[in-house]
Amino acid sequence: MTTMIFLTVLRRELARAGLESLARVMAVDAAPTRARRSRKQHLRNGIGAILQASSQVAWRPTPLVSLLYLGRAKVQSDLRYGLDEFGQALFPPRYAHRRRALVLAAAPSVAGILAVAVRTRHKSRDGETDVGDVAHA
Repeated sequence: MTTMIFLTVLRRELARAGLESLARVMAVDAAPTRARRSRKQHLRNGIGAILQASSQVAWRPTPLVSLLYLGRAKVQSDLRYGLDEFGQALFPPRYAHRRRALVLAAAPSVAGILAVAVRTRHKSRDGETDVGDVAHA
């Protein structure tokens, strides 16, 4: 019985160590620099940072222990960095003005659709005929 517990703990630690070593291999250029990186390097750093964070959280005895490790500042920092690197890989800064323009163009349209939906809902509550009721009459 003691041997089984020891082997389980050993297997978990080896799995975490494997994830951590894979993360180190993936994020070879993860040191913060001012140098411009390619999308491939950003993606690689993102994967490495996510693997680094997951190596601390994964294969814990209970979900509660995993949540405790997820609450650590180092793990949260690695997750933020990894997600930021994914964002840099998927949406490079040179295209940021296009994203802003799309959001600014879509915002009034969404607001207009919501206003019409709210107004039709209030009319149907007041007893006025709804567009759907006219079609079925």
